[in-house]
Amino acid sequence: MGQANSQVYDVGAAPSAVALMVVLIGGMAIFALFLSGLPAYMLLLPFALCLAVAIVRSTGFAVIAFTVIIYMNASAVLANSHGIRILGDLLAVLMIVAASYHYLSGKRIDQVIVPLLACSVYLASLAATALYARDPGAVLIKALGSAKICAVTVLLIALIHSMKQFHKMCVAIVVAAMLMSTLTIVQYLYTGYSHDFAGFAIASVQHVSGKMDGWRPSGPLTDPNFYAQILVIALPLALQIMISGATRSYAIFGMVASVIIMTALLLTFSRGGLLGAAASLLVLLFINRHRITRKHMMIAVLAGGVGLIAMPSHYLDRFNAGLSSLKQVSTGGIGKDAAISGRASELLAAVYVVEKYPLLGVGYGEFKSYYQEVSIARGLMARGSDRETHSLYLEVLSERGIVGFLFFSTLMILTVASVLKTLSYLQRQRRVAAANAVGAWGAAIAGYLATSMFLHEGYAQYPWLLILTALALPTLAWDPDYERKLRGRARA
Repeated sequence: MGQANSQVYDVGAAPSAVALMVVLIGGMAIFALFLSGLPAYMLLLPFALCLAVAIVRSTGFAVIAFTVIIYMNASAVLANSHGIRILGDLLAVLMIVAASYHYLSGKRIDQVIVPLLACSVYLASLAATALYARDPGAVLIKALGSAKICAVTVLLIALIHSMKQFHKMCVAIVVAAMLMSTLTIVQYLYTGYSHDFAGFAIASVQHVSGKMDGWRPSGPLTDPNFYAQILVIALPLALQIMISGATRSYAIFGMVASVIIMTALLLTFSRGGLLGAAASLLVLLFINRHRITRKHMMIAVLAGGVGLIAMPSHYLDRFNAGLSSLKQVSTGGIGKDAAISGRASELLAAVYVVEKYPLLGVGYGEFKSYYQEVSIARGLMARGSDRETHSLYLEVLSERGIVGFLFFSTLMILTVASVLKTLSYLQRQRRVAAANAVGAWGAAIAGYLATSMFLHEGYAQYPWLLILTALALPTLAWDPDYERKLRGRARA
């Protein structure tokens, strides 16, 4: 594409002006309608119209807007908290229109080929388990739900036609996590969890440690542990901005975002979330081992000290109780920590299901219907209801067997290999900013895989966003114009 075309379709200063226009016009319209007392869906109409115009006008704004909406689980929040169930369908239609418009404008979409093929094969393997499942209809419904999520993610990737747009997606995830975390912190400090901020800051009283219950925030989700997981995904992206920010203000933004996200993560009381954050930070440190300076170390020590001071008083008690109960359960006893004991029973039940159905499993999403009978037969904690495995890896083995685990492992290997291949390619070309973003994405994947040891497949939009975007990175990173420039420099 020539220079003239790149100027026409490139995203420059226009998105900022368009974004400001959308916020101002939409905000004033919503405020006016709010005063008029019209229904809730009418309040969203003017903002949605302005948003639609901005998305079609600017690829960069489209990537940012769609990423924030998806990451904040906005469609589910509006459906569950306000009865507005049309946002998901409107979002899909708008994404199709935006992707079609930008394709007709000359943008590339070849980056969707590998993700589309990968998710198609994987989804087919999920649907195939309906052939032998106890409830084939439930399997197909669950597989269809995953297919819809994959379709939306592929449409989003179709808009990411360059590494510049990928970087905007990373920033959008940080902004979304920062917004959710800010609501959680305000909720903790000022409202006593009495306000859910329109459904984007849900909290509930749950077990914390020993005989003590307490408030645990879930953000826009329904489970504090899954909320911690999506904060873990965003944390290395924010830290990478702090480490390699092109300007001082950008680096400060990354530092502030990191502190806010980490504070909200601590407030969830999620043990698995904290371990996942540690895993992602180790990967991020390894990737940036030649870039970490004394200044960064001082900031890290200071932030760690503040974190320890701000840490909820019963956080360490929760960890100690969990370790104690884990030792008791592992020796055949019953732990005092109900959460650990219950999860141990669920994990053991999954192991027994794997022993009985090793090759193909019991069907996608079907483990919970087996839990009661297995727990009673094996003398485990029945817990009074159908339960999930609380481990993605045992979930895959119990529901899809060894065959399904091979599909899953292949997908994960391809994902990690795509990140490593892209990172190596960008480093050889000395495209530092793009390499930083890809490295942080790899750390986010590491955090997700670590937390998945303690969580089943719950909110599929987040892992599919990580996986399919990673599979698109090698295509996005390849730049023939840049290759020609390098060859020209070498000849010179």
